[in-house]
Amino acid sequence: EQGPTWLAADHQRARALAEGLSGCGWVAVDVAATETNIVMAHVSAERAAPALEHLQRCGVLAGMAGPARNR
Repeated sequence: EQGPTWLAADHQRARALAEGLSGCGWVAVDVAATETNIVMAHVSAERAAPALEHLQRCGVLAGMAGPARNR
C-alpha cells in the first residue's frame, strides 16, 4: 500500500543525491540519467572504495557496481 508513495519519494531523494554529487570534484554523475531511485556514480578506481565508505557513513545505501562505479 505504501510502496508507490515510498517509491516516488525514493526517486526524488535519488535525484537530489545526484544533483548534490554532481557538484563534487571526486565523482561524475549524469543527473539527467537519474530517472529512478538508483544513482550511478563514476569515480576513479582509487576513489571507489573510499567514496563508498563515505556514502555509507552518510546513510546512503550504496554498493560497488564495477571497479570505478558506485551504485
